[in-house]
Order: sequence, then structure tokens, then C-alpha cells
Amino acid sequence: MKGSASPGTTANDQAASQIKGQNSNKVKDPKPTPEPGDPTGPKGGPAFEAKESAPAPVERGKSAAKNRVKAAEANFRKPVKFTDGVSVSTGGFLHGTIEGEGAGIVQGAPYVVIDVTVRNSSKKPFDVSTVVPTMVYGDASIAAAPLYSGVEVQDLSGTVAAGQEQKARYAFQVPADAAKGTLYLDLNGTHQPAVFTGDLP
Repeated sequence: MKGSASPGTTANDQAASQIKGQNSNKVKDPKPTPEPGDPTGPKGGPAFEAKESAPAPVERGKSAAKNRVKAAEANFRKPVKFTDGVSVSTGGFLHGTIEGEGAGIVQGAPYVVIDVTVRNSSKKPFDVSTVVPTMVYGDASIAAAPLYSGVEVQDLSGTVAAGQEQKARYAFQVPADAAKGTLYLDLNGTHQPAVFTGDLP
């Protein structure tokens, strides 16, 4: 009889077989939509993923200078001096282990705290309102996760008047056996990043 099930099968088996055949013709979604509540990415990681030896300068729109003011690299005990009179120095190194809890925090992980001082010996106010700090360590230039809780930190902000200075404090999760590192301070769109590299005091 037309429409009847073949011997040994039921009508339900036949319907399930038809549905299976229809589904096999559909293209699978290569990027399934995550279920509500699923994390969309890592929490608390660094903003910079070190795929190259140094992070690219931060784009700050059309107002950013094409030819940034230059400065030679320095180690952590010497200041970076720009050709226009602005200088940046590091100091006050503190090492510890994370004790707090929260998103992105690895309890017991070692960290380093670095004090930063920007001295403006130029004749114009120096903008530090959009500073982007990046720390890398090891031969593979692994990006260190910044630490914002459980330790006292302070970012640079606003402008530094001519003849004045401003201090800040940054913290990064760095393994205890990482003797060397590099700190990049992308200060603004008019100056090259200040680069400190070498042994961590």
C-alpha cells in the first residue's frame, strides 16, 4: 500500500529517516553562536598579544602625528629622553604575590609594581591622558597581564605642565623567574613609545 512502512520498520522510523536526510544537506555553522551565559573570551588578560617583538603604536585618530618625537631605549635604571625635552623614568620596583580574588586574578601569582615619572622639560604642556602601558617578558616576548586590584596602582592623567612632572604606578603579573622584561609606555599620539628593557630590579 502506498505510504506504508517497509517490513521491519515503523512509521516513526521512516519519519526519523527523512528528517535525518534533510539535516545532512544543511551546511554546518563554522562558528556556532554561544549559549547565553557562556564566556566570549578570556577575562583579565593583557590588551596586547605579543605576536611580534614589540606592540604596534596605538592609533589615536587623525590628530596623531605621522612623525613622532623620538627617544632612544633605556634600561630600568636610566630615563628615556625625548628630543623635545620630555623624559620618562622608572623606579620603586616592588615584587609580591596576588592575594585577592576576582575576574582575571590568579591567586598566588607573582607580580611586579613599577613607578613611572614623566618629566616635562619642554616649553609646551605634555598630554598623558591616553597612556597605554604594556609589559612583556622572556625570550618569546610574552605579554604580562596588567593588575588593577589587590595592589595600589595609579595611571597617568591629564597634562603635565612645562617644567613639571607627574608620577604613576603600574603593576603586571610576571613570573618570579622572569629576570628580564620590557616596558612600553605609549604616552600619546605625538611621541614614540618610551621603551625600558633589561633586568628587572
